[in-house]
Amino acid sequence: MATRHLLLVDGDPHRLRDMNDSLSKAGFVVTIASAAHEAIDRARALPPQLVLSETELPDMSGFDLCAQFKADAQLRKIAFVFLTVQKSIDLKVRAFALGAIDVIVSPIAIDDLSARIEQSLSEVPALQSGSTEETRRPEAWVRLCEQLPPLETVCSIDYELLAERLGEIPDEVNGLLRLFDGVRSLASVVDEADFDDLTALEIISKLHVEGFLVGEGIV
Repeated sequence: MATRHLLLVDGDPHRLRDMNDSLSKAGFVVTIASAAHEAIDRARALPPQLVLSETELPDMSGFDLCAQFKADAQLRKIAFVFLTVQKSIDLKVRAFALGAIDVIVSPIAIDDLSARIEQSLSEVPALQSGSTEETRRPEAWVRLCEQLPPLETVCSIDYELLAERLGEIPDEVNGLLRLFDGVRSLASVVDEADFDDLTALEIISKLHVEGFLVGEGIV
């Protein structure tokens, strides 16, 4: 198996040590950094295949670190993944807009984390060539969110229109429709849907364009 080199960035020394131990045991070669500036120096000295960074760091945010990587000619093609305790659609949109390829919510079992990292590493050649579908996933996130009202918007369903066009709605979308209760925000609907986030956004965008959603306000 080819060497899989990660740069792990976390300002919490205990978490950094535990993650380093777990990922090393999982077969990754791990370089650690406890601050953003240290991460940049280590990446320039020995470029990793992937950076796994917390969103909150001692000297700058993980978002600023990602932006610096993507602005640097030497570092911009290194895959960047965020690790965060925040389950937030807005955070994901911001991360993808900066060029990150995944946002992993912790805590997460090491087997699941390893699988997510392996998936991201499998996309590295595509990221470097900029020529395949995987490279367009972050852009799809941003584009869909631009087509929708703010994610804090609370929506309900236009049931008269739904009754008229019920035959056009796939059965698997029914569970998502029920989440539009006039209480949940769009972000909450995406979080609670039985689809992955991008698929949920695509469905909601279609519902919005077709006029099925009625805005109730901002939460």
